[in-house]
Amino acid sequence: MMAVSLAQMMSTAERELGAFLLAVSEIAGTEQVEEAGALWIQMLEEADQFNDNPQHIFRQTTIKALAEIVGRHRAETSRCQLERRQPCRRSLTGLTVLFSGKLTMA
Repeated sequence: MMAVSLAQMMSTAERELGAFLLAVSEIAGTEQVEEAGALWIQMLEEADQFNDNPQHIFRQTTIKALAEIVGRHRAETSRCQLERRQPCRRSLTGLTVLFSGKLTMA
C-alpha cells in the first residue's frame, strides 16, 4: 500500500478527468462533455479500494467510462442504421487512439 495525500489524489484525479474530457470534446464534440464527466464521476463512485493505488483506480475509472460511452454510441449507431438513417452522432472511432496520447500520468 502506498501513502498518498488527499492533495495528491485530487491532483491525479483532476489530471485524469481533464484528459478524459478533453479527448471526449475533441472526438465527440463539446455537447458530450457534461454527460461524459457525470459518467466518469459515477464510475469513480463505484470504484473499490482507493487506498491501494489511486492512480490505478482513476485510470480504471477512465477506461470504464470510455467503454460505456463507446457501448452507448454503438447501440445508438445500430439503432439509427436499423431505422435506415445516418448515424445520429459523430463517430467515436478515434477515441481510444486519442486517449492513448492524452492520458499520461505525471
